[in-house]
Amino acid sequence: MLLRLLILVVIAFSTTVGTVNAVIGQEAKSSYDGSSRALSVETAAKRYFKYVFNKGGAVSGIYDLDIAPDINLVGDSFQGETTDRVIQWTYWNSRFLGSPHDSGDKDTRANVTMEGSFHGKFTCDALESPDTGRINTLVFRSHITHWFYSELDRHGRPDFETTSRYQVLDDGSLKLERTVLRKPWELRDITVKTWDGNQWHESKSPRTTLVADHLWNSSLTSYIENWIPLRQTILPYQRPGKGKFEEDGYKFWKPQDLGGWVMAYGIRLRWLSFSEKRKLINHRIRHMLSSTSRIFLNTN
Repeated sequence: MLLRLLILVVIAFSTTVGTVNAVIGQEAKSSYDGSSRALSVETAAKRYFKYVFNKGGAVSGIYDLDIAPDINLVGDSFQGETTDRVIQWTYWNSRFLGSPHDSGDKDTRANVTMEGSFHGKFTCDALESPDTGRINTLVFRSHITHWFYSELDRHGRPDFETTSRYQVLDDGSLKLERTVLRKPWELRDITVKTWDGNQWHESKSPRTTLVADHLWNSSLTSYIENWIPLRQTILPYQRPGKGKFEEDGYKFWKPQDLGGWVMAYGIRLRWLSFSEKRKLINHRIRHMLSSTSRIFLNTN
């Protein structure tokens, strides 16, 4: 059985309310360079942004060229790898456990990440990439066949294909529609956890097929994380965030209504604002399967 998942993300910058209203309906100009995988965007209001992509189509760089052209708003990697600190999906299944290993945090859960394995040991294969030129729609297609901790490939390799379609919006935002295709994942010599209604039981299975059932809310038995590591730092003209993000449920907010650096996502809403202290903080934010995310970066 094939599993298709659709993840919608809008990566958005906002200018002042008056400026946005004045240029509604006027298309932004955008140009893509295939050698550097960089997209340059100029809005009708003369705002300039740059987005950089990994070979699989994950966003690895977001730059506001007017405010801070040298600051990447995506967080730094831990060890220089290109497979972690990028805007991508990662799949987890806590019902199927591999054998112990010594990499990273030593997690043994079934785990696959869009761009590749821990420490960049393996990366995805690029199946389709945009051509260089003036375009406002970019399509990336990639294929990953390794566990995040690739030592666990010995238990049977996954098979995921990702299509990422980016569209440049009038205000310089990117609208991302991402489809994930999961093919059957055959496993061997794996520990399988089952729930009898009261407690978990573990048993060794010489051969089985991964079952992607999310048993109940917050069970974390089978889910996709929308991995969005952002950098929090000082930029001029920042404002404190407005509004409360404490209720369950998803809502769309306009950047000009919120201010600051805001991301609304998943089954619970949170907010980030620029720190008053000059320090860098990597934020790892996740949401459950079939959630929708928006990132709002408001520099006014």
